[in-house]
Amino acid sequence: MKKLIIALLITLCPFTAWAGCPVNELIYNTLTPITFSFEKRNGTGEDTANTANKKISLSYWNGSAWRWVGSDNLWDDTTETQLAMIQITGSQYYFNIPAAALSSTVSGQYIAIRFDEADDVDVTMSCVAYVQPQDRIIDTDNVGINWGDVSNPTTTVGLTNTTIPWNPAWDVEVESESTDALVAINLDHLISKTTEASGQTSTTTSLYMTTGSAVDDTYNGMSAAWMTGVGVIYTSIVSDYVGTTKLLTVNPPFPATPTDGAEIFIFNINNAGIAQIADAVWDESSTGHTDTGKAGQQLWTDVDAILADTTEIGTAGAGLTNLPWNGSWDAEVESEATDALNAYDPPTRTELTTDKDSIIAEVNAKTICDISASISGVSFTIATCNDEYGAAITLLTDQFVGSYAVAYTNGLAQCNVVGHGVFVGDVTSGGVVTVKDSDLPGSGFPATPNTSNCGVRISP
Repeated sequence: MKKLIIALLITLCPFTAWAGCPVNELIYNTLTPITFSFEKRNGTGEDTANTANKKISLSYWNGSAWRWVGSDNLWDDTTETQLAMIQITGSQYYFNIPAAALSSTVSGQYIAIRFDEADDVDVTMSCVAYVQPQDRIIDTDNVGINWGDVSNPTTTVGLTNTTIPWNPAWDVEVESESTDALVAINLDHLISKTTEASGQTSTTTSLYMTTGSAVDDTYNGMSAAWMTGVGVIYTSIVSDYVGTTKLLTVNPPFPATPTDGAEIFIFNINNAGIAQIADAVWDESSTGHTDTGKAGQQLWTDVDAILADTTEIGTAGAGLTNLPWNGSWDAEVESEATDALNAYDPPTRTELTTDKDSIIAEVNAKTICDISASISGVSFTIATCNDEYGAAITLLTDQFVGSYAVAYTNGLAQCNVVGHGVFVGDVTSGGVVTVKDSDLPGSGFPATPNTSNCGVRISP
């Protein structure tokens, strides 16, 4: 089918070029150089002119529309994008299809390749090439493997694979398989043997080894032992291991401090660590170990006694209805009361008396004037003014301006505007007072002050 398409395209675009498509397969995500020879349409030879106009375009059908790859190597151009080819020699030109363009977008699909000379519409050719998927095995990928040997079970498989290098990633796999084999034949409890590192300061809980694994925590949970010169062996369990310093930490401590150069043995056995022992104890059945004389039996006896006491106390002490007062509580209650008062900080009697006297003095500290004449609630005349000490005041122009004047009764009958106040807006030397904002509705006294019974107390 592919050859038919190519032949048909060449028939539609008759000119001399390489037979068929320059490339039939492209490899996913791999830069692919394509070489193409441009020939003159009339068959007179190579087309070596107009070197800058030799173009290539790449497109594919996405299922609903054609898409072209652009200079950004993305298959998102909706119209043809022609990319420049580079001359090798004569009429031969090449173009490197970038690996980024041979992406998952076209993996496993056919793409159309069109060659064109931009200034000669007659010089054109199109063909198709298949983009191999990512996981396709190509028997020409030049990795040094004879795929014929590999696929033929009757021959010596892999006979030619003599230069494959060791892959460090195989270390873990080989080690894992070796370990499984040792476990299968019960040889996984072999002893690692070394000596105490002379010159290091080992203790009953820390032991420096001469040799050992470079990997931290390799020996955690294993048994560690050291042997004295007279053949006495002390054992413990490894709780931590530092590969760089070859330092073992053990728990519980050794009965004695390891000596320099002492032989050390590490047993790869399934020791129960402290945490495992604790879990085993707490996971024991609550009905176990209750025989007479056992610790479990005594434990439950004590627990029952505690439960009896807590029942008598009741929820939140509800059963303690006859609890007598404890004399030692007096000091505690008094201390809490004192702390509360100190936090609140109420005024003392002395402070209250001082505040009261200052308030009285402030109330009395007013200038008192009799109203001698009244024109309206916003204009009246004051005379016979005395200060808070009773001394007479000589009225001056603009005196008391901005002060607040409150009417009071200074005669035998009650002042008709008693208790009402106004702000002083203007004062003449003759004592004529004009209320502030007197031109506004509602300003001034509600009525014309009675001149025989009204006076004003003026606050600063």
